[in-house]
Amino acid sequence: GYRLRFQVRGTSMRPLLHHDDEVFVDPRKKTARGDTVVLRHPYRTDVILIKYVASINESGAVYVLGTNLAESTDSRGFGWVSPHLIYGCVRSRFRP
Repeated sequence: GYRLRFQVRGTSMRPLLHHDDEVFVDPRKKTARGDTVVLRHPYRTDVILIKYVASINESGAVYVLGTNLAESTDSRGFGWVSPHLIYGCVRSRFRP
């Protein structure tokens, strides 16, 4: 099937994901609470983030958080994220 490949930069998702890990993303899977997703930053569209989905509201927007909250840029700072900014759900991870 069709998958997108991304490389993790930074420490906002430690211990789940580490700097230089690679992930494959399924763009067809419907996003659910608890999924790890790759998305565009809502205000800096040149920035790609990887976060987990903490909540989904009635309009389908997601509230995302890093697993390393002290190092994470996430919905605590930029709010709810529109579903059209989500590339897809992480399906597998590879360590270098």
